Amino acid sequence: MDLDIGLKYQAINQGKVDVMDIFTTDGQLSASDVVVLKDDKEFFSTAMGAMVVRNEIINKYPQLKDVFSEMDGILTDSDMANMNYMVETEGQDAETVAHEYLVKAGLLN
Repeated sequence: MDLDIGLKYQAINQGKVDVMDIFTTDGQLSASDVVVLKDDKEFFSTAMGAMVVRNEIINKYPQLKDVFSEMDGILTDSDMANMNYMVETEGQDAETVAHEYLVKAGLLN
């Protein structure tokens, strides 16, 4: 049975379920007292984030290719989870959270 992400964490935090599948980028993960098990049998598929940009934007701003290349390997699951938590749970503005992350990572001034 697959539950809404918010209901999953509510259920596990209330002791109504013992095990659930999650994404390591879930914002609520950092606020839950759970243990994340390693999928050493590779049962679950791997989900990887990627940049998606329209060709017209890349054609207009070709320097973006270099900017995106600089981001390779910088954004971790933990970073994503923390930013998701700030937006989803704390109600912070997504653009502000992302901007602050990019400044902290040294990608923006």
